[in-house]
Amino acid sequence: MILQFELSVHENLRSLNASSMRVTYEKKYDFKKMKWKSNPYLKLLKEPVTIRFDQDVIEYFKQLGQKESAPYQILMNQFLRF
Repeated sequence: MILQFELSVHENLRSLNASSMRVTYEKKYDFKKMKWKSNPYLKLLKEPVTIRFDQDVIEYFKQLGQKESAPYQILMNQFLRF
């Protein structure tokens, strides 16, 4: 009885494929009808500016960014905060 149950479960799993699962997913979540909203806090987070630094300063932060696996702009921002 247990063996027969396991075989029927296995057959049911084999009958499922990615396309049948995708159809179910697409019917459940239709993102085309979703209304997108912009992030109201985005403007408050960062302000783009133009600033000129010496080449050696930029190179220092770029090397530090590679060493720390972080964008050099974030490191410069952190440095300027303190």
